[in-house]
Amino acid sequence: MNPYILLRAALALFRKSPVELTPQQLAQAQRQAQKEYDLEQQVLNSAEAAKVIIPAAEVQEAYQQVRSRYQDESAFQAVLADNQLTVDSLKKALQRQVKVNTVLEFVAAGTVDVTEVEIELFYHNHLHKFTRPEQREVAHILISINPEYPENSRANALQRAEEIQTVLQQDLAQFADLALKHSECPTLS
Repeated sequence: MNPYILLRAALALFRKSPVELTPQQLAQAQRQAQKEYDLEQQVLNSAEAAKVIIPAAEVQEAYQQVRSRYQDESAFQAVLADNQLTVDSLKKALQRQVKVNTVLEFVAAGTVDVTEVEIELFYHNHLHKFTRPEQREVAHILISINPEYPENSRANALQRAEEIQTVLQQDLAQFADLALKHSECPTLS
């Protein structure tokens, strides 16, 4: 896994570095980073990419932009170390990113401008391509009531549910952890 792409994915998804993520968030960031890496690899393997050369000055400028976000060298080095990066690996990752962006800009420059009317005509003539059944994603925490077990009385179940609700109102990101800890739903196993 490319540490720089993982860092970018974690920041984009959660505004946190990978070391600050929960295991579930880290897994999601890793999946996203792998998708980005695969897509970037396709761009870099394209015929257009062979025509693109990135000057060292452009990489240095990108590096300076990143470096300028930190007050001092020790803070910068600490962030690099936390994210399994070195100055050299960061520069290589930035060179890759700059090249991908340049290739995409090169390809986009050759595209044709499309008017709003053309877009609307295409949409109305191809409605079947733009319709699909509504989809929803649902998550729940199941707390059962079972009079045979004192800890599963109606009052205790309600208290547990209210405690979980209070935590989630303060930090929704804890949902997955709380579901694993408290839910009695067999789908979590």
